[in-house]
Amino acid sequence: MASQLSRRTAISPFPGASTGAGGEIRDEGATGRGAKPKAGLTGFTVSNLMLTHAVQPWENARDAAEPAAQRAPHAQGGIHGKPDRIASPLQIMIEGPLGGAAFNNEFGRPNLTGYFRTYEQNAQGTVYGYHKPIMIAGGLGNISAGHTKRYDLPVGSLLIQLGGPGMRIGMGGGAASSMATGTNTADLDFDSVQRGNPEMERRGFCRVTPVLVTLREEKYGGEAMIEELRKVIKRMHYPLEVMLLCVRWYAAYPLSFRHLEEMMAERGVVVDHATVHRWAVKILPVLAAVFRRRRRPVGTSWRMDETYVKVAGQWKYLYRAVDRDGNTIDFLLRAKRDCAAARCFLERAIGLHGVPEKITIDKSGANTAAILSVIADSGVEIELRQSKYLNNIVEQDHRAIKRVVRPMLGFKSFRTARVLIAGIELMHMIKKGQLDCAEGQVSPAASKFYSLAY
Repeated sequence: MASQLSRRTAISPFPGASTGAGGEIRDEGATGRGAKPKAGLTGFTVSNLMLTHAVQPWENARDAAEPAAQRAPHAQGGIHGKPDRIASPLQIMIEGPLGGAAFNNEFGRPNLTGYFRTYEQNAQGTVYGYHKPIMIAGGLGNISAGHTKRYDLPVGSLLIQLGGPGMRIGMGGGAASSMATGTNTADLDFDSVQRGNPEMERRGFCRVTPVLVTLREEKYGGEAMIEELRKVIKRMHYPLEVMLLCVRWYAAYPLSFRHLEEMMAERGVVVDHATVHRWAVKILPVLAAVFRRRRRPVGTSWRMDETYVKVAGQWKYLYRAVDRDGNTIDFLLRAKRDCAAARCFLERAIGLHGVPEKITIDKSGANTAAILSVIADSGVEIELRQSKYLNNIVEQDHRAIKRVVRPMLGFKSFRTARVLIAGIELMHMIKKGQLDCAEGQVSPAASKFYSLAY
């Protein structure tokens, strides 16, 4: 790697050194099945700098092979035989360290140390030095013991190629580095310089992880990703499998977003908890809409009740209803617990599933008034029963939702609370078998959840 880095730094110091730092980060992260780069260093060896008005005593053209007494005392040094496309030593030392440090810093890894040395000497009329500098990129990091050994990839595994026509990454680099400086064409020299892009490499590190053995290219079970989901994840830079995994865990288990951040880090995926939150807010409504089109019919004997959920430090009311078999009818988060809120929930549930034969409630006055007002205004026949014993089905069903919501320690806004609760209810309904599948097909809840995306 040192030969290519040196050539690129000689051609274009700033991006050349950036390429050196980026290549070292790549190689360091590719150790075993994935390592985590922590800190970097860069080093440079060049010819004499020949600073204007500050030429040093050793920067001269005296022949080192001659006896000291015979050397020309006033032989002036200079730049000897440098091709025009090669940067000067001074230019390299001004721009190169900045390029290496800039790439490290923008990637998120500090460039802590390095070295710099000059050498140029005339020996029997031949001047030795470094038109092509020595540029060294190094660093340190850590690796999990479980990631030190690589596994053989199965036959047919797809490969990920980063780069392309819009992002040149070392065209001609190998060919250029195998030739002596000045013997190849200027185009080949310039093509060997990779234009540094630390943000692209950082995203690449987030995407290519030990968790992902193969790239399925938005495929699942031979079907393409649904268009609605493609639109909402258009600007998200993680694989869909990773995003769906985090969203499913959040909706299915009593975990906070910070728990998910730690769990993914243990699996080699670096993702911030706020990013997981954005995934959930964007993806869950799409999957919930797909589920509504594919859900099984529910019964006509309903149990209706409300429970409490904390939003922005205040208690809000989650109206829920299930049928006699425990299947979820509908749910609605409201700011107040009154007749208007209960009627809004009831009208929405009837709009989705039709008019029920019976509705069982506890002795809530608001729920009673809402049901009676719907019967009076629409003229439908609904048997109203007030029985706390029969209503235990929905009371027990509240527990599955509250168990997942509790570790979240309250939602920050009403809008996100509605979205996330809808996702939790979605996963709960999938576990209860309310997703319509092919006859005789038995699939785990996780597979059913993922199937909504394709």
